[in-house]
Amino acid sequence: MSLFDNLSRERLEKMAAAGAEIQECYRVLEKTSANVVGQVIEHGGTFYEWDHYPEGDVYDHETHGQYYYHSHRPEEGEHGHFHIFIRREGIPSRMQIRPFAGTEEWPGAMTSSVI
Repeated sequence: MSLFDNLSRERLEKMAAAGAEIQECYRVLEKTSANVVGQVIEHGGTFYEWDHYPEGDVYDHETHGQYYYHSHRPEEGEHGHFHIFIRREGIPSRMQIRPFAGTEEWPGAMTSSVI
């Protein structure tokens, strides 16, 4: 049994369209010898560890999705990584929210993990 067996045709078509859009983005990036990280940090000036790129994060008011890129110290073996999450307003009502158990003021104050 496949993970896709219980999805509607409409849902599968939306997923296929999203995949095609991602492939098109990668095609354009490859044509210009660019990459996703370079595009995100391109206009951020001097790159500083721990700063969010782009400044102020990217937030979608329609879906309540949010992301940013940042890096830790280079000794940790990576240039950086993306943080991608959805705010409480964007979580479907059929899902239960598990409160953030951390001690940080942000993002715990405005986000939750989903179970």
